[in-house]
Amino acid sequence: MILDPLPLPTPSPPPSWYWSLPYAAVALFVATMAALLWLTHRQDAEEQRATLINDVLWMEQNLGFQFERNNNHLSQLGPELLRSAPHTPTTEARLRQALDPESGLIRVLWLNGNGEVQGAQPPYTDSHLVGETGGTFPSSSAYRLSRSMGRPVYSDAYAVIENQTQFEVHVPIFEGSRYLGSVVGVYSLNNMISRHVPWWFSERYRVSVENSIGVEIAAKSRVSPLSGLTYEIPFDPPGHGLNLTVTAYKSEVRWIPLLLMGSLGVLAAAIVWSLWQLRRHMQRRQAAEQALRAEHAFRKAMEDSLNTGMRARDLTGRITYVNPAFCRMVGWRAEELVGLLPPHAVLGTRSP
Repeated sequence: MILDPLPLPTPSPPPSWYWSLPYAAVALFVATMAALLWLTHRQDAEEQRATLINDVLWMEQNLGFQFERNNNHLSQLGPELLRSAPHTPTTEARLRQALDPESGLIRVLWLNGNGEVQGAQPPYTDSHLVGETGGTFPSSSAYRLSRSMGRPVYSDAYAVIENQTQFEVHVPIFEGSRYLGSVVGVYSLNNMISRHVPWWFSERYRVSVENSIGVEIAAKSRVSPLSGLTYEIPFDPPGHGLNLTVTAYKSEVRWIPLLLMGSLGVLAAAIVWSLWQLRRHMQRRQAAEQALRAEHAFRKAMEDSLNTGMRARDLTGRITYVNPAFCRMVGWRAEELVGLLPPHAVLGTRSP
């Protein structure tokens, strides 16, 4: 009599999240690395902005020191210019020193107590002024304000020929409490920016000056794409609504983070592909094992249903398998028979 095969118990399939866990781990790894690169980029941007601010403040301080030195020089030079005519060789030498290109001054004028121009070095005419500035040089409002306040006062910036921009500083000169006049230093804003912005600063940043309505009136730049990293501060002195704008040049492409991110992407794709191939292999193997398990169960069911005794031996004669019918015939259990070596005992009777 042949019995139907009884299926052997099979391991339960893994839960649905079992194969999703490696993919989630890879995605988490890639997201973590991307976040790390983003944080690194953000920190670099913050450091660049902090460096930009420090550099701008240094340049502002440097310009402020230069303005202060020029004011002191003009204040010391004023009494000699207003008292003596013609000037002594020492006065002429100090005047030439005040007009050194590194000072930023392009002209020095001295005015008497009535605001009238007594002299200028180098000489000038109103023909260099343009637009509404004609006839307003030197600035009468700055002259009156400096006289009443007793300290240097800067004028508004005004345009001159050749797209240049100038402004003045009026330094009042007193002898005791008596007002002698004023010494006026004329600055070229373009020359000031060009000479007092060091080369290393202009290699990193574009420096420009805008007036109160946002029009650029002076700049020091080189042709290059610009980044969005900009810092703006009031340009005071001379003030009057001028703003100093510093924009960082676009930095070179940082290939190391890009290559790192690309490598991580390729690695993540390779890991996902490997996991997918491994999953397919495991699925095929599980299917093969399931088929083999079913075949084994069917064969065992057939062997167990036979009334004919069956015994299997290896090349040394050791019993390796017996079916239930054989066990019933000899009266021994399968556990006692498997592993016996010849010569075998009489299997029909059990030894005492």
